Amino acid sequence: MADKLRIPKLKTAEEINRVVRRVVRELMKGDMDPKRANAIVYALKLAKELIEVGELEERIRRLEEIVNTNGRINYEVKN
Repeated sequence: MADKLRIPKLKTAEEINRVVRRVVRELMKGDMDPKRANAIVYALKLAKELIEVGELEERIRRLEEIVNTNGRINYEVKN
């Protein structure tokens, strides 16, 4: 088994999804040990959750900033 997966710096959930697909391909070809694949996918899952939580925190922060600045939320109706 070659088992030489290089993982780039991951900044988005989509980048993590691409790496997970690569790991699955390597596993299905028999080029990666199943235990290593499991460990990598588990770590990627945690990294994805951290990214998603960070994105949600940022969205909440921006919404709170809008509310605190205006004292209320302005709703725009677009047709």
